[in-house]
Amino acid sequence: PAPTEEVGSVSVMGDSVMAMVVPEVQAFGGGVDAVKSRQFREIVDLTLAHRDSGALGHTVVVHGGTNGPIEEKDLRRLLEGLGDRRVYLVNVKAPVAWEGFNNELVPRIAGEYPHVRVIDWYSAASAHPEWLYDDGVHPRPGEGAAGLANLIWTSIQPG
Repeated sequence: PAPTEEVGSVSVMGDSVMAMVVPEVQAFGGGVDAVKSRQFREIVDLTLAHRDSGALGHTVVVHGGTNGPIEEKDLRRLLEGLGDRRVYLVNVKAPVAWEGFNNELVPRIAGEYPHVRVIDWYSAASAHPEWLYDDGVHPRPGEGAAGLANLIWTSIQPG
């Protein structure tokens, strides 16, 4: 399905960045599975397990890559496994060596899949450093968490 379709149910998968915005994402009706230190491969495995159990939404938002480089084979496994969903990949804002690598890989590979779009958290967070804790990674409660949740919500709308 093309991302112009109806939003439907929403599942958000991720690491500690997404764990910091659970109440804000739940406020717009999204379900969240996110924990600290989660690697991208784990996110892929859990997302596909949710799909197999029938617990994954029609619109799937995935944020990973904060805790290590994303392997292309894992990213492709995710996107191919979710071919019947609307998929949104949230890029990375983190002062780590693999930030640039992940932020180049994600849109390059996503562009090969018509059901996938990229949400540019990197640019939004870079424009609003006050949204982040001093670590430059995690959104602060209030304005930071709202900023990320609103970016996700507006990005997944049909259009």
